[in-house]
Amino acid sequence: HAVETVHLGELLGDLVEDARFEAAARAVVVDYPHAPDLRVRANGELLQRAMENVLRNALRFSPTGGLVRVELLAHGAERCQVVILDRGPGVPEEELESIFTPFFRGSGQGAGYGLGLATARRVLTAASGQIRAQNRDGGGLRVKIELPLAGP
Repeated sequence: HAVETVHLGELLGDLVEDARFEAAARAVVVDYPHAPDLRVRANGELLQRAMENVLRNALRFSPTGGLVRVELLAHGAERCQVVILDRGPGVPEEELESIFTPFFRGSGQGAGYGLGLATARRVLTAASGQIRAQNRDGGGLRVKIELPLAGP
C-alpha cells in the first residue's frame, strides 16, 4: 500500500461520474463544481475508497429528487477540504461523532452506517487528515474532510 501523490480533483471527478449513474435512478443530482488542481500524499486506492464511502452515504440518505454536492477547496496554503453535502434526514446532534465508530447503528431509520465511515476515518487519519460531520440548516448532513496538501 504505497503512499503516492494523488490528484484529488481527478479522483473526486471519477467518483462523481460513477455516483451520477447510481443517483440517476432516484433522480438525485450530484453537483461537482470545477475543482482546483490540488494534490495530497496518500494511498490512492484507500483514499478513493474512503471518499466513495462518504459519497455513497450521502446518496443513500438523499431523498428522491435530492441534491448531493461535492466541493474541493484549498484551505490556506497547507491544507485542502473536501465537503460532501446532502439533504437527507441528518443525524441527531449527539450521534455526529458516533457515526465514525465501527458498526454504529443510529437511532434514525434503522439504516446503520456499517463500516464505511469508520473505515474512511481510519484512512484519513493515516494520511494526517480528519473527517467530521455537521447537520445543515434546512436538513441534511455536511461531511468535511481535511487533508494536508502535497508539497510542490
